[in-house]
Amino acid sequence: MVFADTGKITEQGRVRHDRIHNLYGCYMTRAAAEAFERFVPEKRMLLFSRSSYIGMHRYGGIWTGDNRSWWQQLSLSIRQMPSLNMCGLLYSGSDIGGFGDDTTEDLMLRWMEFGIFTPLMRNHASMGTRKQEVYQFKAVEDFRNLIRLRYALLPYLYSEFVKAALEDEMYFRPLAFDYPKDAQAVQVEDQLMVGGSVMIAPVYQQNALGGMCICLSIC
Repeated sequence: MVFADTGKITEQGRVRHDRIHNLYGCYMTRAAAEAFERFVPEKRMLLFSRSSYIGMHRYGGIWTGDNRSWWQQLSLSIRQMPSLNMCGLLYSGSDIGGFGDDTTEDLMLRWMEFGIFTPLMRNHASMGTRKQEVYQFKAVEDFRNLIRLRYALLPYLYSEFVKAALEDEMYFRPLAFDYPKDAQAVQVEDQLMVGGSVMIAPVYQQNALGGMCICLSIC
């Protein structure tokens, strides 16, 4: 394969870069997964990549790439989760707190409130940015309680994740999927169903009062 400024020359001819860019990450993950299965079939593996394509869920998960420590990026992360699930990518999550730029304690706390529900929960930042391990902030007890909640929720999150995988369903779902007769539900993008019994409304605005709303449905 020969790389060119205007595209790539393949056996099928010249192909525009934007049409096949994400195939690189997809096939890289596939190659790694097939190698693990071939050489260490007795081992369980966990792979995830930031570049993906339809079908990659067979081989690994995805994180949403090098985001920024912006409130808009937290809002985007909330909306990305059901979109990725609709593509079959259940094991997903974003860099909590943002990868680039300097996060704030408020942003990190709000992001983690949402992040405890994502299958991939990872605080990840670029070199040269503010240190954002949760113990770096004053509200250590608030972060500790969120992490405790994550561990308390693990049995539910794990079972709902496996159920979604086995039944070809979504782990994160827009409200309209569960409430199709509700005229307002189709307009809501910042409130999600997590599994079959939990609804969350994350806070994604700076200096907002109150905490994330979590609704439980016990059947």
